[in-house]
Amino acid sequence: MTISEELARFITATHYSDLPEEIIYQAKLCILDWIGATLAGAKEKSIQILLKVLRGNSENSDCTIIGIGEKSSCLNAAIINGSMSYAVKLDQSSPLGSMIHPQPPMIPAALSIAEMERLNGKEFTCAVVLGFEVEARVAMAINPSHMGERGFHTTGTCGTFGAAAAAGKLLNLKKEQMAHAFGIAGTQAAGLIASLGTDSRSLHAGKAAYNGTLAAMLANKGFTGSFEIFEGNGGFCRAMANSFDLSKIIEGLGEKYLINEQRFVRYVTCGAMHAAIDGVIELRKTHGFQPDDIELIDARVFPITLDLCGKIQEPQTFSEAQFSLPFALAIAAVDGEVSIRQLTEKRLKDPRVLNLAKKVRASVDPEFMSAGYTGSESFYQSAKVKIKIKNGKEFYKRIDLPKGSPQNPFSKEEILEKFYSLASLVLSKSKIENIIENLENIEKLNDIRKLINFMVP
Repeated sequence: MTISEELARFITATHYSDLPEEIIYQAKLCILDWIGATLAGAKEKSIQILLKVLRGNSENSDCTIIGIGEKSSCLNAAIINGSMSYAVKLDQSSPLGSMIHPQPPMIPAALSIAEMERLNGKEFTCAVVLGFEVEARVAMAINPSHMGERGFHTTGTCGTFGAAAAAGKLLNLKKEQMAHAFGIAGTQAAGLIASLGTDSRSLHAGKAAYNGTLAAMLANKGFTGSFEIFEGNGGFCRAMANSFDLSKIIEGLGEKYLINEQRFVRYVTCGAMHAAIDGVIELRKTHGFQPDDIELIDARVFPITLDLCGKIQEPQTFSEAQFSLPFALAIAAVDGEVSIRQLTEKRLKDPRVLNLAKKVRASVDPEFMSAGYTGSESFYQSAKVKIKIKNGKEFYKRIDLPKGSPQNPFSKEEILEKFYSLASLVLSKSKIENIIENLENIEKLNDIRKLINFMVP
């Protein structure tokens, strides 16, 4: 039995009633957090461009564009909602070792199919859990080589498999059809690190959602794909990683659900720099110095942080700012926060921020280097931050696990607070409260459209 067939067997055999209670609870939080991130991205310029291009290419209007309210085809909704949910980088970050943002490719695929087919809350939730499982496992099998050595963007590549799994589950694909869907998904998988500071980064997630949905829809009609898409000599893993571990894809399927290892985020930047941001904010709160007092911010980080976020000193766009460690740490020191309200186009020209960004020095810490590209359960994408002020005093903070990690989690109240702050950019208070109430009782929803109706202005 190939890996695709084994995954297909697991997906087709697993139902909502098989999921542990704590996994269902975690899935509800992840869906809620995804909705907030998606709503926050609704007004981004890149999303408006995408919408204009695709608006005239839809022959039907089964599905909803979140935060906007327009209707489009299932595939168009998948790509637009997927891109939108990744536009401001406030979606959840990757489980340990996966280096992927699982929600933006997979949940839009599930939501589009569920809306088109008028499916219920239990079916949608189960598909989300299974889609998460597939893409995180594939990502863990090929990283860090896939992203760190070969330059592929995991959310765009492996996200395609998660989207196919979620969409395929909701289309009730048979085992053989699901295996074909993975083959169709894998041959479409794409996304490059070179695009991370551009609008194309969010498109990676949108295209993964689109491609995975398309793969499932094609397989449902008899279209074929390689059953050896993962392990084949010309397959996905060998083509896209210098080293990989195929056992991570299927080992322990159904025994341990990776959605429980999800990392929630609160900063509107690449997750690899969140520990350093935590460090600057904590030092600012503890010692009360002013930004103008700072002579130097020294950040010692993991290799992944410097690779992804250490190259842009003076960002010219919002997308570049999300991947600029100097700029983000300067914002953190000035504002004590790095939210969507801080990281604006206007702040890109703020002389106070730009001058402070020039005082940031970032390097890979030898201790972190020895722990690998991203880290371990004990310290993951960690940071050591030292701030020297002009009177000669130095303050130091080490952050091993950024806030939102499974070992340093947000409370439910903190997740709800984040959701309110993002959703309120687009929705009324009553609609926000209706989303929360319906998600908390999603197993009682007989039609997912009842939830979707509250996601538009």
